[in-house]
Amino acid sequence: MTAKISKVSSNQKYCPYCGQSGDRYYSVRTVAILLDCPEKTIRGWINDRTIGSKKVGGLRRISAKQLETFIEDKPSIKEIAEEVVAD
Repeated sequence: MTAKISKVSSNQKYCPYCGQSGDRYYSVRTVAILLDCPEKTIRGWINDRTIGSKKVGGLRRISAKQLETFIEDKPSIKEIAEEVVAD
């Protein structure tokens, strides 16, 4: 999972949402799909500051770097991510 996210972010030269160069940003829905969990869970992690996010155009976005860090820090999430990539 981490390698897949890094590959996507390295090919992206600018954020499709805000136009800034640098890191790729994902919506809460996209992160929920990637981690195979409800959006409500992702929003809870954002509110608890378990996973970092940024407001872009009034919407919450999670950077690829923040997502990678979160996955590395949570062993159970890492296992889920590895299963998704294996499929």
